[in-house]
Amino acid sequence: MSLPAPHGRLAIVVFSDNPDHRYLLEVLDHAGFVYQEVKPSEGPAAAGRFPIWIALVHGRAPLDNEWVSALRSHVQEGGGLVLLGAPLGLEDLLQVRFSSGYQQARPDWLGPCRDLGEGYADPSDHPIARSAPRPLHVFGGPALEAFPEGETLARFLDPSARPTANIAGVLRARSENRGPMVCWAADLVRSVVHIQQGVPVVRDGVPAPDGAAPLDDNILKAEDGLVLDWRHDRAFHGEAGFAFFDIPVADHLRQWLISSVLWVSREVGIPLPNLGYFPKGASAIAHLSLDTDGNDPELAGFMLDRLKENGVRATWCNILPCYPRDSRVFERIREEGHEIAFHYDSGSDPRIGFRWNREEFLTQYHQVCRAAGVDRILTNKNHYTRWEGGTEFFEWCVEVGVEIESTRGPSKPGTIGFPFGSCHPWFPLDRLGKRIGCLEFPFLTQDPVVTVPACVTGDLHRAVRSVEGIAHFLFHPAHIQKPGVAEALAKVVGEGKSFGAEWWTAAEISAWERHRRAALAHAKNGDWSAATQADTDWTGLE
Repeated sequence: MSLPAPHGRLAIVVFSDNPDHRYLLEVLDHAGFVYQEVKPSEGPAAAGRFPIWIALVHGRAPLDNEWVSALRSHVQEGGGLVLLGAPLGLEDLLQVRFSSGYQQARPDWLGPCRDLGEGYADPSDHPIARSAPRPLHVFGGPALEAFPEGETLARFLDPSARPTANIAGVLRARSENRGPMVCWAADLVRSVVHIQQGVPVVRDGVPAPDGAAPLDDNILKAEDGLVLDWRHDRAFHGEAGFAFFDIPVADHLRQWLISSVLWVSREVGIPLPNLGYFPKGASAIAHLSLDTDGNDPELAGFMLDRLKENGVRATWCNILPCYPRDSRVFERIREEGHEIAFHYDSGSDPRIGFRWNREEFLTQYHQVCRAAGVDRILTNKNHYTRWEGGTEFFEWCVEVGVEIESTRGPSKPGTIGFPFGSCHPWFPLDRLGKRIGCLEFPFLTQDPVVTVPACVTGDLHRAVRSVEGIAHFLFHPAHIQKPGVAEALAKVVGEGKSFGAEWWTAAEISAWERHRRAALAHAKNGDWSAATQADTDWTGLE
């Protein structure tokens, strides 16, 4: 097989009408891959020149015999395949079968094969899967069993984490008459979307049984939509004395998909380059955001002094009525290289009540811009992590030019860490499967010492590093003079620097993510030099 141009190595075919499955493209874009999407209607010939295919076949989308034959021929001719979903006539090559009692899928239709439902994927020791420290929460996928000859990547556990006869993933290495294959029965793509975006917030969430996360507080917030499990997705931290979401489940699921693609490319013997998460010279990035509740100029000045001492810049999320103009707080924030951001308040005034609507958001945004003396604000985080509905709020952000949003984080000790499974910036999907142009960037915890013990921050840093994410910690200047808080701030910053992290503002994180994606878009159009020069061309926030 001849070595193709870098932009002609990977083909993506999505055989699904589930809008969530469009998120496969977002996963690959963020991972820095150059690929070509092939529409099923274009036929197999459109993917024929690509040596590595990713085929997503969850759901009940129709497949004609031509595509089924093409997938089989591609593997039999030495091509690599990452199959997400039902095996489509490749059961013998993968050494799998539909679970006993389930009707075999027909070649031209996925048919009535049963769904795995909600459960856990328990990883094997294979390099593709072993990065996950424990079974990962997954949602859906065809129920498959492996023959003894099949090499299982992960076994499927039921919602109570008990073993079943089903598998979550399987692989077959390259041989003389067959290319390498990875098949994930567990629906990795939908699981990532479901964990990150949760369910629409229309009522209070169910509180944690251990009392560490009383979500039923009559305040609608992001955590009320979380879908991870209180028992199996958290771990008890002995020194802290409570359980929290200690690993980024969605990011580990993303990594399984990415590792599968890279493993197949190595087996085929064709390099599949991807653009790294961080620019050249940066081994890690971390972020500090500050919510200005109370707007006390003296405490703001004290916080600015502590930031200068620690050599770190932060994103200041400003809530109305903002710092007084004669305090010069905003001038100092700008002069010392920090970012002025927005802190939307939808209900701190009991005389007014909660006001969650687009008009109020727009009004407050422009008022904060005027108070801060800026034309535009790029970053937002909602006061008290307030949230209602699904993805509508992201559309409000896009309307005013907010590029990165950071509300999806914990308000309770028992939800610190990764309640939405991620520490990477990601673009959300609307209900039709369209990407919304505002990045979401979750935070890990608020105000160590005040709300949670400072002992947890090192473990959170390490969990972030395990998936090459960005550690985002939130502090309030209102607490900075309380005993131990300034020391906790120095500890968080020092831990990040010990891992080689550079501390960026949220606007810089957004600018870099958009810059690298623009370079990849050029590479998809044949200009690979744009991607290879992305690091060199990066000069920071314009």
